Amino acid sequence: DIYANELITLGHGHPLWYPEPSRAGEVEIGDVGPICNGQSLRLFNATKPADHEFNKDGVPNDFKHFELNTRLHIQRDGEIPQGFLNSRGVTAVNVGAQVAA
Repeated sequence: DIYANELITLGHGHPLWYPEPSRAGEVEIGDVGPICNGQSLRLFNATKPADHEFNKDGVPNDFKHFELNTRLHIQRDGEIPQGFLNSRGVTAVNVGAQVAA
């Protein structure tokens, strides 16, 4: 929990220990389900119709999928940077050394 609690404050969503795609595939917008052992588990997807493959295990009674308005998609200029990502209490330091004979 310390991992998630420290990194969630950076504003990039809920940090996952295992962000790699699972057998169900990558995490998608609209996925509904718990985070277990650092991995997102999809129960169903709220943006897909009930008969979509993502919802093969069932959806809630009276389910109606949420239709995303493509005009609302926003390109973020502040994407998560590649490389080192740390909580606010950690400072990255680069150290170099050389050995000569």
